[in-house]
Amino acid sequence: MKTGTKSIKSYTDKGLKHPLSDDPIVVMADIMKKLVRYISSGPVVAMVWQGAHTVEIVRKLVGGTEPLAAADIGTIRGDFALRFLSHERC
Repeated sequence: MKTGTKSIKSYTDKGLKHPLSDDPIVVMADIMKKLVRYISSGPVVAMVWQGAHTVEIVRKLVGGTEPLAAADIGTIRGDFALRFLSHERC
């Protein structure tokens, strides 16, 4: 439900109405359906990481979940967002 709420807020902050619903549960269900379809569309590499502060370290390595706004350069999401944007404008 948190993801549905964040998605609706993101639209609202941009002055838009969420195209699906104002109900976070409906939005979350749609997001999950699309996520499952995407994840199951190809091979998956599973990893097991362990150690002190592993979650915090991996989150820092991967970057924020909104690549254009929250992911720092040098993170996986940040670097791929920059690469995508540079190719998009060519």
